[in-house]
Amino acid sequence: MLLEYNISLEDLQRSMKAASETGGLTRILPLDGILAESLFYPGSGADFGDIFASARLLRDEKVCSFVHCDYSTPQNTVLEALGSVPDYELCAWRVVRPEELTDILRPTGDMPQRPPKSILARYSESARYRIAPYIIWAVLRRTVASGDIPELVSVLHVCGEAVASFQSLYWSAKRRPLAVALINPGAPGEGNWTDFFDEGQALEWMISHNPGGEPDFFLVGEDSASDFNWHGLHATRKKVKDYYSKGNGTVRLWNREDDSISLSGLLIAEDYENKPIMPIISHSANRAEPVTYEDLARYYRGGFTQDFEIYFKVDRDRDIPVIQFIPGNPLRGSRPSSCADADRMFVCLTWYISLFPLAIRETLGEDAMMDFHRATPWPIIRLESGETGAPEDILREAELLPSTAITRRKLVRVMRTTILFMEDELEGFLRQDKRGQSKSLISASEMAHVRLVRAAKGHIRDILQFCADRTSELCLNLESEWGSEELKTV
Repeated sequence: MLLEYNISLEDLQRSMKAASETGGLTRILPLDGILAESLFYPGSGADFGDIFASARLLRDEKVCSFVHCDYSTPQNTVLEALGSVPDYELCAWRVVRPEELTDILRPTGDMPQRPPKSILARYSESARYRIAPYIIWAVLRRTVASGDIPELVSVLHVCGEAVASFQSLYWSAKRRPLAVALINPGAPGEGNWTDFFDEGQALEWMISHNPGGEPDFFLVGEDSASDFNWHGLHATRKKVKDYYSKGNGTVRLWNREDDSISLSGLLIAEDYENKPIMPIISHSANRAEPVTYEDLARYYRGGFTQDFEIYFKVDRDRDIPVIQFIPGNPLRGSRPSSCADADRMFVCLTWYISLFPLAIRETLGEDAMMDFHRATPWPIIRLESGETGAPEDILREAELLPSTAITRRKLVRVMRTTILFMEDELEGFLRQDKRGQSKSLISASEMAHVRLVRAAKGHIRDILQFCADRTSELCLNLESEWGSEELKTV
């Protein structure tokens, strides 16, 4: 029986194409293809936004199979939601009968291994939330020309308890989901009997012990991310804003890559000579397109390091790198980079290099700010007086502020893009946790990062808000009469 249902992902694609053309679904459920490279969404309700979030956050993986699980959403509610997914139409669906799954899920008759009894102690509490179980298999067809979302999508919606459903589907078939979505699943006593975000609870235990392997990616609702503590996972820069109305509404991608976020824009001075400088942007004098998020990312990880080290002469012969402005520095008055757009990106990134440590000091204290400098190659910037100046004073003394109304407006446009880019960089850096590593295996800078992440927990939004408010104030000043004619034009 197992071989009969061992249908590949390619067969699932053929089944979806046939459904799109005929409006009907195959009698045999292609479960192996449905589970392969799928996204598992426990506590999904009738939300199908993960289709769009995965298309943006997992663009290279091209997820087209979604396994949803929720034990309290009625069938008619799910079908109504399937019929109103933006940019898709419901071209076929059917109810999956329980007997269709019996031989597929347990071909040898073995019961899946259960979590420890202590984890299941509250399992009976789920009974008060459950409705009569059902399973729906549906295929959606894209109605817009855009290739950013899959043309055909398979959705298997299981009205059942998430931990037991994961056992029955993935564990029994020795398969793993490519990704898991944890987006507002409900807390214990609030629609859920267990905490999906807590390491060691039932869902984490089941997924981490799955004989089919563990997922590579997690889509996590940002308002719950501070409670998400599964071992070995790290926040990335990738996120989708305004996914839902609660809190800040952001869903962020987490993965198992430890070096996904490193604030690597400023490399150690001797390093960049051996690193290829990435192409930044067109150097055409007639470039009309605004500086984009991608332009900033390329420049930050490419030419910015060299431009910064040359323009400021960073002193790295100490525990924490320092910039000390030198009176009469002949570099002042020269262009910091190779073209006007790169000059403006240089100004905006320099602003954040002076602003972010200040935000940490104001929110978490002096020790946390020093840990930030130890954990990153970002230097302390001091004025000619030897004092650590305000970010506005640093730009002014470095002669980086624009003088004319036109150049100020151009800088403001780049600064507003920089806010989005640096918020992603900095937020991810403050969420990255190395708690799983032994102290003897990580460097002093990594230990400083560990201390900083722990100190920042619960305060990240305050730090980012400080930066956003101060930067918005700078932009307002630039748009007014703040820049004077004696300041350097960029």
